Amino acid sequence: MSQSTLCVSVPEELKSFCKNNKTKPIPIYYPSEQNFGIKIVRKKNGEVDYTAHYSDTGELIKKSYYDGTSITRITYFRNNIPFCTEDFKSERILRKTYFNTDEKIKSEILYKYFKDNIVSIQKFQSKNKYEVIYGYDELDRINSRILKINDITVNEQKYSFDILDRLIEYSDYNQRVKVLQISPANQLIYYKITDKIGNEISVINNFNAYGYKCTEMSLNGHKISITDRNYVDNIMLKKPYASEDDLDLIIANLLNNNENCRTTKRSGVVDITNQLIQDNIKIRVLPISIRKRVLYNMSLNAS
Repeated sequence: MSQSTLCVSVPEELKSFCKNNKTKPIPIYYPSEQNFGIKIVRKKNGEVDYTAHYSDTGELIKKSYYDGTSITRITYFRNNIPFCTEDFKSERILRKTYFNTDEKIKSEILYKYFKDNIVSIQKFQSKNKYEVIYGYDELDRINSRILKINDITVNEQKYSFDILDRLIEYSDYNQRVKVLQISPANQLIYYKITDKIGNEISVINNFNAYGYKCTEMSLNGHKISITDRNYVDNIMLKKPYASEDDLDLIIANLLNNNENCRTTKRSGVVDITNQLIQDNIKIRVLPISIRKRVLYNMSLNAS
């Protein structure tokens, strides 16, 4: 028996007009249970309304709704209860909504576009509004982010790139970071940080054949050597992307006050000076939440 490879069912009245394959068909062995986990639901006019996707255990995972050939909404489920919906228009995501277990709205994210680029992402959560506004260069790379909380601008970040599309400079209301050396493997070797009152921090990361070795740091000419990979992977020198994850990262950096700053253990009278230098460096290098913790610890030690 010949096997049809058409993507539609051929009516019986037309089957006699099908061309027969003269070559021997390739045998396909189907499993006895054909449960592929997708159910197609159609409207009265025959158009696809939505597709329901199920796990191997029969649990509903998501529903994808269509308008013609385009997806208009995707609803995701946990324990057969919707926890997230994504709304689309012209193949662009416009809105993302998260729900509590009682199906009440937990948070909502709105996307705005100019041409093909996302220019604004707004998040509404716990009666607060968080927004990031993106600017782009001539190569459609994000070169600025304006951060707002409840329509009040709290920071503006700017980025510059080299010819190899690597981030080489970052600045905001509090600091300016300039990358001076990057390894062929894109490892961050040498960069300088200058704050708004003129303090200058130099960071030089050393590597050997086995990977990261140590970091040489100086604050206004005072030097120390430490071992801490956080200075190799500086969060402020991450390339920005217009996404929900990018917005959440910004909110976390602004509002997370639960992180504890790690300090290098030292002993001896001379090391007290080095510890103060290190604390001053961390106050300016690390995110603002960690800086507050460092200042708090320093005040406790001074008392």
